[in-house]
Amino acid sequence: MTKKILITGAGGLLGRQLIEAIPADNEIYGVEIRDKNLPRKKNLHWIIQNLSQPLDLKEFPDRLDAIIHLAQSPHFREFPERAGDIFMVNDYSTLQLLEYGRRRGIKSFVYASSGGTYGYQESAFTEKQPPVLLNFYQTSKYISELLLNNYIDFFATIALRFFFIYGETQPRHMLIPRLIHHINDGQTVILTNQEGIKINPIYAGDAAQATFKALELEGNRVINVAGAEVISIRQLAETIGQILGKKPKYELTKGAHMNNLIGNIEQMKVQLDFTPSTLLVKGLTKVIKAQI
Repeated sequence: MTKKILITGAGGLLGRQLIEAIPADNEIYGVEIRDKNLPRKKNLHWIIQNLSQPLDLKEFPDRLDAIIHLAQSPHFREFPERAGDIFMVNDYSTLQLLEYGRRRGIKSFVYASSGGTYGYQESAFTEKQPPVLLNFYQTSKYISELLLNNYIDFFATIALRFFFIYGETQPRHMLIPRLIHHINDGQTVILTNQEGIKINPIYAGDAAQATFKALELEGNRVINVAGAEVISIRQLAETIGQILGKKPKYELTKGAHMNNLIGNIEQMKVQLDFTPSTLLVKGLTKVIKAQI
């Protein structure tokens, strides 16, 4: 059955993969801040909007089946200087989209939250654990999750807590591309306490498949979306070095014991009927080929 789906942040890393994952018999409305280097498809309609400003709904469709809210403020690290932008994009736009979706009679609202809302601990986080909000960005993500909870009487509300999405078009300042370029350029990788934290990153193509599957769910859900392989930052750097054919250089620093940021993915497997298929080595190889 053909659906009309609105995707914010559709020109970003996850958004581009999601556009490819959605079957062509669906109508996609992609929201982006500027019309530059955006993918073009017959079933894809672009809406140029700055989500740090109140929504102008003139170009938004009158009928809609689902909203997938991926957009986040590009200034998420700039607190307190850009706190207003972070709040407007990460929270106020969520409220506006929830209200727009309610008035249009949507069936599903999927929100891209963050595994970082849990904080850090030695073992993997499950969805039942309460948040430990360590910064303004994570607070803003959790605020939007709370907003979703108020709309459960109108449509399905699904919060996906993503853990370290990576892919070919990811900016260099993000973790995995930064490691790749540091190692390729002979720069040092800084490690705390020999190994660094452990994570389970997920390839963007797999994250997109999980996101699309979330449209099938009903009710109010919170689901971790992460990779199947747990790896330390040192192990990650060594793997990247092997692919590049270069030995990573490390700068070791001593600090307090650092816990990990690992998502338990059992609920993803059960509720979404999905297990990531891209092995970390394969995903890293794709990113390296695209960026080096």
